[in-house]
Amino acid sequence: MRMLLILTNLYDPSMPSWPEVMSVYGKHLPARGHKIDWVMPERAPMFGPVRKTSFHSCTLFLIPFSRSSNPVVFLVSSMVYQLRLLLLMSSQLRGKEYDIVQVRDDELSAMNALLQKRLNGVALAYNKSYPHYADALNQRQYFGMSSVKLLYYRLMQFLLVNIILRGADIVLPISMEMLEEFKAAGIPEEKMHPLPLGADTDVFNEGHTGRGLRERYGIPSGDLVLIYVGSMARMRGLDILISSFKEVAQRHSRVRMMLVGDGEALEDLRRQAKEYGLDDRVTFTGRVPYGEVPDHIAAADVGLSIIRPLNCYRVSSPCKVFEYMAMGRPVIANVELPEHRRVVSAAGCGVLTEYSVQGIAGAMERMITIHDNQKNLFINMGGGGRSWVMTNRTFEIISKEIEKAYGDAV
Repeated sequence: MRMLLILTNLYDPSMPSWPEVMSVYGKHLPARGHKIDWVMPERAPMFGPVRKTSFHSCTLFLIPFSRSSNPVVFLVSSMVYQLRLLLLMSSQLRGKEYDIVQVRDDELSAMNALLQKRLNGVALAYNKSYPHYADALNQRQYFGMSSVKLLYYRLMQFLLVNIILRGADIVLPISMEMLEEFKAAGIPEEKMHPLPLGADTDVFNEGHTGRGLRERYGIPSGDLVLIYVGSMARMRGLDILISSFKEVAQRHSRVRMMLVGDGEALEDLRRQAKEYGLDDRVTFTGRVPYGEVPDHIAAADVGLSIIRPLNCYRVSSPCKVFEYMAMGRPVIANVELPEHRRVVSAAGCGVLTEYSVQGIAGAMERMITIHDNQKNLFINMGGGGRSWVMTNRTFEIISKEIEKAYGDAV
């Protein structure tokens, strides 16, 4: 297979794309003999040259993009980017160097790719890793959104459901729940193949000790640490973690919580912890390099995957769960997300709870009791999670499964 992969995230040399992209499309599929080159935006003056670099064996084409808070500049930069993407795809596909183009989460780029499919006979795969329209509706409900911005998302959703998914040769939704939504919209099930998240076990494994991190953050070695890794977006409703931990901290003096990540809610969460008198019990690390995340998980005892059960998250596949599990850490997760229910129940790797202060605090209490009084059960939870990931959700396994789907489409 020869694939041209169209991505939307801005290129960062320290972490070129999302973990699943780097692992599946940068490492495992190329290692299985497939040629995969990437096209993605790079923060640079919009009329600068297209630059080439590499990631493992993949060639990366970097198209300049000027991200700006000024809507006019952003619109012009987006139009210029799409034009340059069209020209780049045309030149690459005209020479028959690729037999499939895959677009991830970008309807405008997918329209470009559909044109190339018609002109050059190349197959099209579309990977939908997040329901952006559902996110926009939830954003408007909780925080407000301009009518113009919402209209844009509605237009993108119309293009997605009525043109792109129908014209694609293969559709890769992130979960069975998203697949069912597409199926209800009339997309043939036979061309859809879920591409869920998992863990890169070359990165997340039991070889990490987290040695020195507790000392860095002033956490006593004997304390039990609950860890959350991920976005601190307001939509995620992480204030409920602080409120739940407040109930637990009053009864357990040797329990801490560590929140790893960044986002617009971070300062609000810091203030909340301080107001509750928890600033010495809750550690906020801010954003840490991807390569340091495993050491932070290794320094903790229990992983937290608590996400507000909005429509946009119900169809998701939270990566953090699989990373905790790959490192042998029991998890606490809220039951409203189907992926949480499936995985935690199948692996027997933790405690499921409803998304409420009472429920989450109760799950924390239960995990503390298991840790203190049922050591074998606690160890078996961690081991069961790692075993389940190694059998079902490593990115290497996911790569082999999705390889079969590409074989049918190309």
